[in-house]
Amino acid sequence: MAPESPLTAPRLRLHFPPGRRSLDLAQARLMLFATLWARSLGGTVCASGDNGAVMDDLTWLGLEPDEVVATPKEGRYTAVADELVGRTLAYPCFCGTTEFREMAPIPSGQPESHRYDGRCRGLTEDDRKALRKGGRAVAVRLAQNGAVGAFTTRDGRTFTVSPDFDFCLIRGDSSVLPPFAALVDDHTASATVTLIEERAATDAPYRSLIAAALGWSQPEIALLPEWTAPASTQSVRELRAAGFHPRTLLRALAATGWDPGEATTVAAMVARFQLGEVRSSSADLDLNALREINGALLASLPEAERVAAVVDHLTRHGFPLADRDPRWQARFVAACLPDLRTVADAQALASLLVISTVDYDKEAVRILRAPATQSLLLAFERTLDSLTTDEEAEWIEAVARFRQQADSPGRALGTLRLALTGTREGPNLAALLSLLGRERCRSRLDKARRYAAP
Repeated sequence: MAPESPLTAPRLRLHFPPGRRSLDLAQARLMLFATLWARSLGGTVCASGDNGAVMDDLTWLGLEPDEVVATPKEGRYTAVADELVGRTLAYPCFCGTTEFREMAPIPSGQPESHRYDGRCRGLTEDDRKALRKGGRAVAVRLAQNGAVGAFTTRDGRTFTVSPDFDFCLIRGDSSVLPPFAALVDDHTASATVTLIEERAATDAPYRSLIAAALGWSQPEIALLPEWTAPASTQSVRELRAAGFHPRTLLRALAATGWDPGEATTVAAMVARFQLGEVRSSSADLDLNALREINGALLASLPEAERVAAVVDHLTRHGFPLADRDPRWQARFVAACLPDLRTVADAQALASLLVISTVDYDKEAVRILRAPATQSLLLAFERTLDSLTTDEEAEWIEAVARFRQQADSPGRALGTLRLALTGTREGPNLAALLSLLGRERCRSRLDKARRYAAP
């Protein structure tokens, strides 16, 4: 790969996919490498704030743009297309599905699926008025006259195209073709560089043709080696909801073509990033392996950061933990930590703690009805009377005393857990009880004792 010429404070715009409610992993990978490239060269990353969902994904990943530019005015693409029509460099096209069936198909990699035969190019103004009056959808096509579109990448590769048909800028359904949208958006943001995936290289020369017609300069283009793994159905939002930490996902995406070393943050990655070191990769994201990596990362985080990540996730999923005492939050997360692979794994314990009551299955009810169980619960209730706080140390002592007094300590603790939570497994019992607190424990004991056999 040829060495890159130096850039002075490049300005790069992140291209949001239109209509997306979240970034897919390939798009997130492109935005990560685009951000690393621009910042490693001392440049600026900008984006428009018109897609709040994608901006939220970027913020969560730590890829916030340096600047949010004004959202292009509504109708911006149409205004530019109308300018070209007014200069007779483009024209309205009224062809639809019926007409396209009469045209030859063209290979993939072109802006359209059919080679347009130019039938609308020679329409008179009267013809156009009549077609508009008839309700025909109107597209806009750039008129071609043998021009060659070309661009040379920053590593010296040249791509050209000389279309033998007039290609669309805006379709009849008002959707904007990617080369046109990208050029207009970059121009609006005053972008000087752009990074695109290699698979989109055949699309880029069309930008040159449109830019030449408009008299605009276009940003320098660099290519990102492809990630050829099978398309994942996961999105950033779905992985966030599944409880993955943003640093885990950033590192995994970076590793699909580049060695991030020990870096797990954008700032640390920028310090070592060089675009020329990125390679093509077919490595997919193994979610099971990613869970283990995520668990190790969560365990290595400073306590305050780990607690914040867990509480934020649970709060967003409806668990009212944000207003709890910080010390309680820390104890809660510590109780979850042995089984914590993603922050979503904390939901099971949160569910046990926030419910106002407890439900029992048939087998649990049978156990609760037994006189021995009822005597056991009464004995534990007397143990509760000795507690003065909900500190875990006091609960550890209380559970130890209760265990010593029981005829079968292991079975006694299991029965107590069943009565208080409705489950047979879970975190350390003393930690669980301290999180529940004395009053909630009493309330649940009261319910369990109501099952006493008559």
